Amino acid sequence: MSAYIDPVFGPLNEEADGQWVTVLRFGGRPVSVYLNIEDEIDATAVRRLSSQLQDLPKLDALARSAMAREAEAGESAVSEYRIHHEKELSPADLERCFVPREFKRGDDQALVAALKLKSISLYPDDHDQSIVMDFTLGEQVTEYVLAVVMDCAGLIKVISFEG
Repeated sequence: MSAYIDPVFGPLNEEADGQWVTVLRFGGRPVSVYLNIEDEIDATAVRRLSSQLQDLPKLDALARSAMAREAEAGESAVSEYRIHHEKELSPADLERCFVPREFKRGDDQALVAALKLKSISLYPDDHDQSIVMDFTLGEQVTEYVLAVVMDCAGLIKVISFEG
């Protein structure tokens, strides 16, 4: 029997292995969403995080705004991600990643606009890194992501280039 039924993940059984997965649609694409719990299920903490998924456009905009601000500040994970892919991908692959936008070398803001939300991981046990949103140029061209990490209050903690 389930101790808690979450509106996004459904029944959360205490005997489960600590990870629940679902898929949401956003921007016409599937987004994998993971709920990771190491300790006992804290229904309040889970509800607080999963309720943020009800407004994915707002969460996405918050992450993109943070990436855009970081890119404007100079050296950043965003520019590192762009530079890596400008070196590694063919011009044709880059053009495909940016459709319908125009690709311009060195344009971090165009990169942020072209990124696709790939997955979201929720960690209700971790107040400093509660939400991790992974963005990609496209799973078909790269395994690398830009990860935007938020605390339990929704404040951006870090943006990192991960592979």
